[in-house]
This record gives sequence, structure tokens and C-alpha cells, in this order.
Amino acid sequence: MRQDKIYGFTLVELLVVILIISVLASFLVPAVFKAKDKLYRTQCMNRLRSIGQMAMLYADDNKQWFPVAATDEPRAHESLQLIVNTMKDARDPDMYICPASNDAPVEGWNEDSEEPFILDEDSVSYAWRNKKLRSSGGAGSKTCLGADNSIAISDEINENHQDGINMLYIDGAVKFLTISADLKDMKGFENQDLDEFLAHKQLGK
Repeated sequence: MRQDKIYGFTLVELLVVILIISVLASFLVPAVFKAKDKLYRTQCMNRLRSIGQMAMLYADDNKQWFPVAATDEPRAHESLQLIVNTMKDARDPDMYICPASNDAPVEGWNEDSEEPFILDEDSVSYAWRNKKLRSSGGAGSKTCLGADNSIAISDEINENHQDGINMLYIDGAVKFLTISADLKDMKGFENQDLDEFLAHKQLGK
């Protein structure tokens, strides 16, 4: 009686296949993460741009003053609360969160509610101006209005973007500033809360 041979992988062939898959994965995984980072960066830029548009509309209704909370040291969530309170189009909790951050949007708020939600430090991923500024006060178009409130630093800060921050300017433009080039003169941010650092070095000018 004829018996058909059963073919299969030898141990060596199996190891070769595993090695090939491992090599391919080493190329694909970084590419996937890079694409994800780029997507998050773009989404973050769009959200900052939307906040900028709301801030300009707020200024139009408030004698050209951008929203800055009337406290001794206004924090971002306090100033951005001004546009949430007065503008229904600004009532999108996700708009104040960088997709690459560990922050979470305000929960439990009903979008059909007539009442605004309340922002806090954990529901805002962005730094904001800490000094009053008018949209028509002669400030240059490259005057900073807001930015990411942290930079991802290995083993220290594991959120937001790896190699820089998105910066919002008073003309509504948003630009990604890299650590290696644009931020090379911003010494000291590695050892300080970036929200506070930006408030004094960039957003308070």
C-alpha cells in the first residue's frame, strides 16, 4: 500500500522564518509609531488652531482683549474657561486635549446642556498667555498665544510630542517647533514645568 509523504517545516526552516518576521517587525514597528506621532501632531495643531479661532472671536466681543483670567498668575484652564463660558462653539471638551497627552477631557457633560463645563488642570493639555494682550495692540503676528504644555522626554515625561511642541500665534497660525532647531535657545525647560516655563519665557512677552 502506497503511503504519501507528509511534508513540514524543519527546525532550521522555522527559525529562519521567525528571524525574517523579526527583522520585518523591527522596520515596521518604528514606522507605525512615527505615523501615529505625525497623526497626533496634526490633530493637536487642528485643536490649537480651533482654540485660536475661538480666542479671536472672544477678542472681537471684548474690546480686542484675548482671554486671560483676572488672577495674579492665571493658568491655562482658567483663561480658556472664559471662552467656554461665553461661546457655545467652544464647548467641545476634546478641543482642549492634545491627542498625544495623558490628559482626559471633561467627563459627564451633556452637549445639549445650556451650562458650560468646567475645565481644570487635568482637562487642558495646553499652556496659555499669562499677561493681557489685545489683538489690535500692535503685537507682531509671531507673538505667542498658546502651546503644548509638555514635551515628551524619555524616562521623565511620557506624553505629548517627542521632538518639540505646537505653538499657536495671535494671527491664528500654528507651527511645530523642534527641540533641535526652534527651541534650542529655550534652555532650562527640561527641569521645569513647561506650562510655567512658557508662561514666563514665551507666552508672557
